[in-house]
Amino acid sequence: MKRTPSNPEEWEVVRDRAEKFATATKTVRAVQSALTAPEQIRAAIKDPVRFLASHGVKIPPSLEVEFADGEPRTLPGPEWFPFVLEFFNCRTYWVRKCDNQAPPLCKWSEESVCFGFRIYPRGFPRLG
Repeated sequence: MKRTPSNPEEWEVVRDRAEKFATATKTVRAVQSALTAPEQIRAAIKDPVRFLASHGVKIPPSLEVEFADGEPRTLPGPEWFPFVLEFFNCRTYWVRKCDNQAPPLCKWSEESVCFGFRIYPRGFPRLG
């Protein structure tokens, strides 16, 4: 498939395939299993193909998968992408941080922990 927007019907087929892949029971279970342990998250980020295969998930040839442990990216830039599907699970909580003075001076800061994955058409560059 060419990397060009000149054939929207082809991109629609690939996007539909990506949506079905992302919502398939095996894919969802694999991602949920990664959320159970930090070593699973590291394995998914290091080698998405191997991680998914270990859960019986095969990535369709027209797609690529990237796992990430940061927050979802912001709005798209000026480059053209036919689609990027993002699925993230984020938790936000407050952390109390105190200095070593007497009496201690404490401040609250908001922290977020995220894990998720992106699905791209094969052959497109990764987004930052």
